Amino acid sequence: MKKELFIHVGASKTGTTGIQEFLFLNEKKLKRVGLTVPKIGRFDKIENGIVHHPLAGWLGGDIFVDPMPLWIRVSQLPFSRVLVSSEALSWKTFSEDAEQFFTEIKKLFFDWDVKIIFYIRRQDQWIQSTYVEFVKSGKLFNGEKLDKEFCDKYSRSLAQSVFLFSKVFGDENLIVRPYERAQLKGGSIYEDFFEIFNIDIDSSYKFPRPNVNNRLSSGALEFKRIFNSICNTREDTFWVRKALSKFSEKFYENCCSSFLPINFISPEIANRIVQLNEEDYEKIARTYLNRKEGKLFLESLSESGEEPNLSIEDLAKISSYLFLIMYKSIAGIEKSIAGIEKKITELESTMFNLADILPDERGIKICIYGCGRTGMKVLEAIDNCAFVKVECFLDSFESGTFFGFKKIKIEEFAGEKIDYNYILIASCFHKEIMSILKKNGLDGKAYVPAVIASLTSVNHSV
Repeated sequence: MKKELFIHVGASKTGTTGIQEFLFLNEKKLKRVGLTVPKIGRFDKIENGIVHHPLAGWLGGDIFVDPMPLWIRVSQLPFSRVLVSSEALSWKTFSEDAEQFFTEIKKLFFDWDVKIIFYIRRQDQWIQSTYVEFVKSGKLFNGEKLDKEFCDKYSRSLAQSVFLFSKVFGDENLIVRPYERAQLKGGSIYEDFFEIFNIDIDSSYKFPRPNVNNRLSSGALEFKRIFNSICNTREDTFWVRKALSKFSEKFYENCCSSFLPINFISPEIANRIVQLNEEDYEKIARTYLNRKEGKLFLESLSESGEEPNLSIEDLAKISSYLFLIMYKSIAGIEKSIAGIEKKITELESTMFNLADILPDERGIKICIYGCGRTGMKVLEAIDNCAFVKVECFLDSFESGTFFGFKKIKIEEFAGEKIDYNYILIASCFHKEIMSILKKNGLDGKAYVPAVIASLTSVNHSV
């Protein structure tokens, strides 16, 4: 019997975030029931979801790689049923080399039974949801509006992506599902998705938090669009995105549903988009869903539409909410500073004994990691000690000297060829330093004296 490979390609804005978080929460349980989600090709920038964007050659932002070595490793897996998931694979269909790319994958898995899982959303709703996501993420940073120009730019039909997969893998190997609540099993994307694998999703499974990717309210969306045009890097706009998402979730209940229609474009534009795709929808309904009448979507078009609007009241609410967050952040920083000052005061009143900071050995050579007050106190305690020699000091930021001793930046330490027995961590930030040493393969000889370990570092991240 052939091994099975299921490639969940999205499309984007069809519950993919929820599915991928579900995979993360239930990876071990799914493997026990015979479905393996491989670690190969995972996107490590997402903490709570299993996403295989590198299999589409994408590492985030503008960073791309050759994904074929990863696909080769997947093809060598010994498991009978394997699932990979990335909506980037549906975006890949828009590229010029899409057919060649997927043909290479098909050839690579010639001895597997390959199935493509594609959730399709009505094109007018997909375009609007994509616009919202682009504004949220900061991908649109020139103040672009959701107008006819944007709709035309992203009018490439999802149906055409379906047909490309069909051309490469064959109709019989496509699993197409309409993304409408009324058409999902039990009204749930999780039940519907795992029905494909004959896996019943019951209460023994862990479910993602509600609203894993909630939309912005109309006012918040317009606020973010304007903000993007002023502060036009994704990194700079991330905290505003997070705050506006929480704002929308807190004050606008309709932003918490994945299935409520988005009506930011006029009925005329929406109807034109749907009509352009009607013939393709009928073909998909008949070919992949065995619907003789050719009806793919059940929801009716909205009779009204309104562009995202930022009213004076919305502006006041959003500004107040952001101000409150910044105020709390500043208060948190001030509290952290007060904690640090308290630790410094404790440190200044502390005198270290040799027995407290050194191993019970003679003739040892140590490197002291920490060029602050703690490092100075340790040096005072062991200065002129006959059975220990300080070889150097280590620092996370720069090289130089420290009280007449050579100070070496940690990244340069290996190249210095220092002869030492131990690295004594002399800092209240000992946990962070131990992580740095581990990253550089130097944690084997490192230790934190108990008296220093009691100086807990203050986490002043906000």
